[in-house]
Amino acid sequence: MPASLFHARSFALVFSALASATAFGAEDAGVPVLQKAGCAGCHNPDGVASGTRLKFASAEHAEVVEVAPALIDRANPLQSLLVMKPTRRVAHGGGKRIEPGSAEESALLAWLAGYKAKRRATADAKPVGPVMRRLTNAQYNNTLRDLLGDDSRIADSFPPEDFVNGFRNQYLSQGVSPIQAEAYAAAAEKVTRKAFSGDTSKFLTCRPAEVGCADKFVRQFGRRAFRRPLADSEIARYRRLFTAGGPKIVVEAMLQSPNFLLRTENGLDRSRRGYETASRLSYFLWNTMPDEALLRSAAAGELDTAAGVERAARQLIADPRARESMNDFLVEWLRFDRLTGTVRDRRMFPQFTPELISSMLGETRRLFEAVAWGEGRSFMEFYSADYGFLTADLAALYGVAAGPNDGRVAFPASTGRAGVLGQATFLALTSKPAETSPTSRGLFVREQFLCQDVPQPPPGVSTNLPALSKDQPQTNRQ
Repeated sequence: MPASLFHARSFALVFSALASATAFGAEDAGVPVLQKAGCAGCHNPDGVASGTRLKFASAEHAEVVEVAPALIDRANPLQSLLVMKPTRRVAHGGGKRIEPGSAEESALLAWLAGYKAKRRATADAKPVGPVMRRLTNAQYNNTLRDLLGDDSRIADSFPPEDFVNGFRNQYLSQGVSPIQAEAYAAAAEKVTRKAFSGDTSKFLTCRPAEVGCADKFVRQFGRRAFRRPLADSEIARYRRLFTAGGPKIVVEAMLQSPNFLLRTENGLDRSRRGYETASRLSYFLWNTMPDEALLRSAAAGELDTAAGVERAARQLIADPRARESMNDFLVEWLRFDRLTGTVRDRRMFPQFTPELISSMLGETRRLFEAVAWGEGRSFMEFYSADYGFLTADLAALYGVAAGPNDGRVAFPASTGRAGVLGQATFLALTSKPAETSPTSRGLFVREQFLCQDVPQPPPGVSTNLPALSKDQPQTNRQ
């Protein structure tokens, strides 16, 4: 089979496997409304709004639109950002595209109400079944590292992932756009070429010209790439590729297969449940593929019991990769990306430098590690700790004396600092360029720490604060 045809079929499988309620076609009543409003002009892969959570296939062919779940409020369609933004009830860079109270808005609301009813009926009709999760960009990088020894972190150049419900690994938002599919194809070709230009002993354990090498390679490499044994039909398919183009084309094809890019949970094939559990454990605790020991545990049926899963989980937690994965969790949970990209009024805060930001994030990381991995510690100490890990710059900012070599400093009661809420990381994340923001801090606490969903303001409510004057000075709280 020609490689191009094989890749096309693989992409088709990816698209069909990841089709979800967030992808809508022209038959959905809301799509023509958004088309008529001209949304596709900006919300397309090449448009100025390409990085947002609403995206049409292209400006010219706007028959298909991807909508992130965060844009739809199923409990109250009128509160959906998909309605609030084009009607400009909230700020919208594209201006007012739909008139509030118009027939177009009514059609859009009716569509969302129907979507809500359809989703409820589907949920009531069936129990929760198989879930397919696409590898996140970080997981893709880590998997290539462990599968091929590739440390290029090529997925860092993939389309950025949206934060949904606070994280970037939510399966309802893991669609595969044409740009994403092209990125997978280019990455597979590039990393395969690199792998076969160096030492191949990590993944190729036989000589391609040897009798039986094709089956041996397909079985061994496929088991690691797909994180399960291959079926006979799969072995036959990749054997034909091996015969036509050697092991290199097999690797390139497997890296574009849905069986590599996706991982199944609660699949219908019970013979694979142990391997699905192995993948869930490894991607949860290591953010990468299962190692050989975990795959052997799955083959032996050791992951089919709660005791076996607990034993394997404890072994994974004891591995250094678990700490790396927990750090990735911390970075997303506390939105470190917002702090690294933030700006401050340099006239008011000349000490706010990249070096200070690094110290701030380091303090948060070290407190998290001390609490999460400390023997006998309660994680509530993350919110109440009366100490911090400070560099000289951060100690000067806090107005305390620098600590010993490990940087641990006990806070005097007079500082009022305790836990993450008293750290510069949290305070800077929830501030404006020149002043504090109590509302931003309250929102962050409710959404990130309390896991609450704060709705948009009701229609007609002005969120702009009145201008301050010398005659009537007011604090932010007022």
